[in-house]
Amino acid sequence: MHQKRADQASRAKLKTLSDKSWPQQWLSNSHLNYSNKNYRAIKTPKQLQQKLSSTPSRNNSPPTNFTLPHSDCREPLSNIPFSQIRQYSPFKAFQLTHTNNQFENNISKSLNMRNHKIRKLFAISISFFTLLISCNALANTGRTVLVEAAHPWEQAIRAKLFCSVSSPPLYQISSHTEAELTQIKPIGSIVKAGELVAAQDDFYLSQEIKIIRTDIEITQSQLTYAEEELGRLEKLRSADMVSSSHLNNLKLDVDTYRLTKQRLEQQLHTAEYRSKRLQHFAKNDSQVLSIDANPGERLNSGQRIMQLLPLIENQIECSLPEEHLNKENLLSQSIFKLHEQDIALRNISHTVNPETQNLRLFFEASRQNFNSLLVGQRFEITMLTPFSSKDNQEFITKVPSDAVILESGQQYKVWTLNSDQRAVSAKVQIIDTLQDYFVVRSTIAPGDLLVVLGHEGLQLNEAVTPTEREST
Repeated sequence: MHQKRADQASRAKLKTLSDKSWPQQWLSNSHLNYSNKNYRAIKTPKQLQQKLSSTPSRNNSPPTNFTLPHSDCREPLSNIPFSQIRQYSPFKAFQLTHTNNQFENNISKSLNMRNHKIRKLFAISISFFTLLISCNALANTGRTVLVEAAHPWEQAIRAKLFCSVSSPPLYQISSHTEAELTQIKPIGSIVKAGELVAAQDDFYLSQEIKIIRTDIEITQSQLTYAEEELGRLEKLRSADMVSSSHLNNLKLDVDTYRLTKQRLEQQLHTAEYRSKRLQHFAKNDSQVLSIDANPGERLNSGQRIMQLLPLIENQIECSLPEEHLNKENLLSQSIFKLHEQDIALRNISHTVNPETQNLRLFFEASRQNFNSLLVGQRFEITMLTPFSSKDNQEFITKVPSDAVILESGQQYKVWTLNSDQRAVSAKVQIIDTLQDYFVVRSTIAPGDLLVVLGHEGLQLNEAVTPTEREST
């Protein structure tokens, strides 16, 4: 208890002395202490004297051989009267000078450390807010995509018709009489119109014609005789010298000879016609497609000899797709082109293919204009139809091919941008194909921006940053 009161008295004296420039850092708890870490363990005058003696001398350091004015060096410094400590001038000067310098150094270090921590905290705060603003800006702008504007398309709508060449009916050459085949053109021969392609022997038919002519002469003689005899007896009939039955028989003979001559003349005409048909000629420029008889073979009347393929005109048959069947006035307004040449529509079928639901169209193709067409060849005809739409929200535009995406079920779509630079999908119908572009029917208006690169994984209403690509 006595020691505690002495300590309290010492602290009170130290506080009074601190008001007279005695540093407070020299005091710690109930004992005199220095702020320097080298002096914090000093509690007695002897320890202080030993510490000061071992410390290198400085400009403001006290002499190393001084002694404190107290008999008991083991007594704590806090119990030494301040009047005795202050009477020792070297120690007093050292205390005042060393304590002030040490205090200023500690204050400066504390301020520097605090300023360094404040600057570091401020820099970290600025970096954090900068990163936060950058993240917000990136979240608002979204991914960067390459876009290109849709182009107007004012030309006619093009449609492809799948066609094939079919020849007109093949020209059949047959025998008109029983006669031997003497010559025939081989298969594949190209013949001109009026060129001989097959011939038959005319011996038997020519002899038959001569016989018919002879029969006609005989019949003519009999008819003449019957007519003269009938005229002579009719004169005797008035004198009742000839019977009526005899005159009637003469009249029958005259009529019979006349009709027989007429029949023979008809036979002669038929035989002469058959004689002309013993030689067979090509009606048009043709090609021998097949032969059904060989030279030396005796042919019957009506037997087929060969088939000729006409080369003057070919018939083109096309299939009109099902989506065009219900269009009003489509065919009447359309223009058809083959190899950049106009081709005339001849007939329209009134039936559709039950499997494909395609309508058949028939065109005329002259050999002079389309001499490269071969029978059975498949090709395409372009159908040009002026565009007209009853829907004001529907447009025909030319869009980049890399903007069109194939979905399931043969459906196509594109990604376009709205006024807020957000991605919106739109379905399109491809109606024509160009180099690097598609002509589509959709709600896309000319000038709308279409995503051509970066649409992988794009979501509806996703914010994007567009970069426009120059169109070619």
